[in-house]
Amino acid sequence: MASCAYYIEEGAVEVFTTDSDGREISLSTLEEEDIFGEMALISHGTRTASVRTLEDATLVTMTPEDFRRSYSTSEPAFRKLLSALVERLVDANVFIAEQHKTIADFEDAASLTVKKVSMSVPEELQDKFVMEVFPVLDHLLVLLKKYKQMCPETMQDLDDEIMRTMDE
Repeated sequence: MASCAYYIEEGAVEVFTTDSDGREISLSTLEEEDIFGEMALISHGTRTASVRTLEDATLVTMTPEDFRRSYSTSEPAFRKLLSALVERLVDANVFIAEQHKTIADFEDAASLTVKKVSMSVPEELQDKFVMEVFPVLDHLLVLLKKYKQMCPETMQDLDDEIMRTMDE
């Protein structure tokens, strides 16, 4: 359970999460006058991300008591607004992690396939094969990420279809 939120007086931190395979996904970099830990503090939930310092940092702690004191004197509409924002941010973090996992899985499978195929190429052509194929693979991954951000619903349908095909 979350116990505190933190205000960054000086320095910088990275906010990150991990996907189901343990790969780290950077969500944002926060600097002076930013705050983190607020989502779990407001929603009384567990932390949805982790934070590490990127440089020396001075943090000011906001305890649950500090928050309750400020929150309880707020208008009901403002309290509802805060709750809705936190819920949407949690959903966005989950969506980002799911997107990253699908692309990372594709990248792993494609890299393995290229390596296996390169072993069947004559030895004198293997280096040339890898040098020509990996840039194309990198470009494909950039395009996948770009279009996944532009049309997430369509890409989710495609991801689901790929997963069904792989399970068969």
